[in-house]
Amino acid sequence: MNTNRELPVWLFLWLPLVMLIVPFILNGFFPDAAKFYFRKESGFIENATVFFLAIALFYSVRLCVFLKQSPLSQQVPLLRAWTIIYTLGCIYFLGEEISWGQHLFNWATPEGWMEFNDQQETNLHNTLGIFDQLPRLLVTIGIVVGGLFFPIYQKLKMVEFGKNDIKNWILPNFLAIPSAFTVFFISIHDKLFSPLGLSVPDILKLQHGGEAKEGLIAIFFMIYIMVLYRRSALQKAVKE
Repeated sequence: MNTNRELPVWLFLWLPLVMLIVPFILNGFFPDAAKFYFRKESGFIENATVFFLAIALFYSVRLCVFLKQSPLSQQVPLLRAWTIIYTLGCIYFLGEEISWGQHLFNWATPEGWMEFNDQQETNLHNTLGIFDQLPRLLVTIGIVVGGLFFPIYQKLKMVEFGKNDIKNWILPNFLAIPSAFTVFFISIHDKLFSPLGLSVPDILKLQHGGEAKEGLIAIFFMIYIMVLYRRSALQKAVKE
């Protein structure tokens, strides 16, 4: 399949790389700009994360609708089920980012919930680690293994799947590598210095690394589902 028709280079390559590099540049050389970049709710990275997730959700819903009417859902039976699960994941991620509408409509947090939520917001990820650290860890592992290491392994070992094999559709291809790499780098870069007995350079010390990582994960979510949607639509176009 011609991947050049799936996504433009600026989207799958340059966007995630720029979103990876900018926080470190701001952190190292422009601290005042970094404060705006990472500002809670109204900062650039918070809004960018919501924007990328909204696009991911849009394409997820479009793909669900498309597969409901497409013979592809009969040819690859689990593809629609996977898409529905992915859509629910996007809804959860996006809903948590906007505190299920609180950041948009500015409603007050109930008193009982304020005691349970460490940031006094109507979301789950600021309550217990099982709703925050654990999902983030599992998603990070999935992105790094499936989106970074597997496409490289598949290319080197020339692994191929059948046209109707579910793995042929849901496993990320080479277009996912740049965004997966950014998630990997921002997760591991500061841990590379300790085994060598070296201190982390100031420019690599992000005070708000979690927010930056969420933005990069959101980009991966967006790119992954856009590729899957366009591949599905291209499959129909080729048959017609």
